Formats: sequence, C-alpha cells, structure tokens
Amino acid sequence: NAHRAGTVKGITAEVGASVSSGAVICEIKD
Repeated sequence: NAHRAGTVKGITAEVGASVSSGAVICEIKD
C-alpha cells in the first residue's frame, strides 16, 4: 500500500508539472 501511494504521488507530481509547463507556454503564446 505504501509503495502504491508513492507511485500515485509521483504520477500526480508529473501531471502537475506538465500542466504548469503547458500553462506557461500558453501564457507566452498569448
């Protein structure tokens, strides 16, 4: 369970970073 939770946390962090990068790119384009 602990290992699984850590994996989910890592995926969430990755998705969050991708969203942040996309937001920055959109801001610059705009």
